Amino acid sequence: MSRGLEIAILGAVGLNGDNLLQLIGERGLPVARLHALDSGDYLGRKVDFGGKLVALDDYNNFAFNGVDLAIACSPLPPELIEQVREQGCTLIGPADAIPDAGDGSPPILADINGDHMDLAKGAAILAPSAVSSVLASLLSPLHDEAGLLEVNATWVGAVGNDGRRAVEGLAHETAQLLGGKPAKPRAYDEKIAFNLLARDGEKESSEFRSLWHSLWGDRLEFGFAYAVAPLFFGDLISLTLTLEQGMDEVAFRRVMRSVPWIKEAKAGKTFCLGSAGCVGGDSIRIGGVRALNERGDRFAFWAGVDGLRFGLALNLIKIAEILAKKLFISYS
Repeated sequence: MSRGLEIAILGAVGLNGDNLLQLIGERGLPVARLHALDSGDYLGRKVDFGGKLVALDDYNNFAFNGVDLAIACSPLPPELIEQVREQGCTLIGPADAIPDAGDGSPPILADINGDHMDLAKGAAILAPSAVSSVLASLLSPLHDEAGLLEVNATWVGAVGNDGRRAVEGLAHETAQLLGGKPAKPRAYDEKIAFNLLARDGEKESSEFRSLWHSLWGDRLEFGFAYAVAPLFFGDLISLTLTLEQGMDEVAFRRVMRSVPWIKEAKAGKTFCLGSAGCVGGDSIRIGGVRALNERGDRFAFWAGVDGLRFGLALNLIKIAEILAKKLFISYS
């Protein structure tokens, strides 16, 4: 007999929590009871879940006995991670939220290696970062079809990837400057409004290389640059890559569209792929595909994605769906 899940969202007030709560409702994950948890100044607030306001509880004083899944949206204290698992609750979260909790298991990207996760109650399941998740999802069909030798990516990211404080900082700076007033940076060392900020992408690059090796076992020549743009949400990525086996542009497009999470933007008189059109979406949009040589082994293209939603929250929900199907729910 089927039953709904009892789920706890840890860090429910943040942007990741917003996305998770929205996706649970949109995708119909069977929930019997949902606990919205956070700590500190956020306590006393309420969050929206399916049109109903759910009061926040303090995760430091919460008993996880009887809770099926806990999904971490923000970094948790080590003692809380241990408590959740000791009480038999399966814990899901990105590596920066539940560090050292994966017991040596590789991060799980539900669409690619979701059948390799630990199904034991009380397990800790790590998910890749948003950047790594998007890049692996984007490149996986090319790896499977033709092999990849080298990838260079330039990621232009929205401030939403850095949390609610960064979003509020951009809004404040923009309003101040448009009103002819000076604006001091709030979330970054420099003002972000009407600006681009270059960032050292070594952390993201290292995380992606590690994920790639855990998924496919081979090494990839990978170059990565990251810039923060004055956008609230939505990311653009410019990619150039070298394949092991060449193909023409038609075949390249066909391979990319062979997975359900990649869509090709329609080409107009002037190609334009806007990040705004990807916000709130559950796929990656590509466009501007072009071969860079006659052999057909070097290509360049653009990709647009809501990295925060697709790369992090959606993967966490897909992991929860797999666990629900295999452990808790009968879909017969």
